Amino acid sequence: MPYVLHCECGWEKEYRNPVAAKFGGEAHIPHCPFYRKAKEMIDTMSMKRFEGKTEDAGGAILSAAFWKQDTVVRGTIVREFDTENGKCYVLDIPGGLTVDGSALSPKQEGSITGTRFSLGGLKGFQMAVDASGAGRLLVGDVLTIKATGLTDTGKGSPQVNFRVRIERGDDKQQDVPF
Repeated sequence: MPYVLHCECGWEKEYRNPVAAKFGGEAHIPHCPFYRKAKEMIDTMSMKRFEGKTEDAGGAILSAAFWKQDTVVRGTIVREFDTENGKCYVLDIPGGLTVDGSALSPKQEGSITGTRFSLGGLKGFQMAVDASGAGRLLVGDVLTIKATGLTDTGKGSPQVNFRVRIERGDDKQQDVPF
């Protein structure tokens, strides 16, 4: 009873016993163009490794207490996360900011200097983003935010009003007056 081996490359060989067929097939593999191509594809699909730390996931949130009339912040959105008050966006702020720790959430002691702070959960901010027509904010957007005043809500704490500029795509401008 003959044992015939067929390969995807078109190679075919007949053997008289299974042991010879096994050795013949194993001898063919290193020379097989189909096998070599498949192995090359597997070798190029190298394992990717990702690492992250909780501390890198966000920055302290700029609370309503931070936003005074005409305060302007400009940064690139590097990630977003959900809170009980809605979406927050982590901004990478070139040149950094120094913020009174009591104007952050969670509150902190003294002044805090950093290049990453988070923004979100403020109704006035979300209203300004909605009014911009950009839809939702995306990672990579350059966001310029300016506090324009306060509106009494009748609920004990005023709403901070904002003006926002969202720059998306390759035409991002550098430090255009706002």
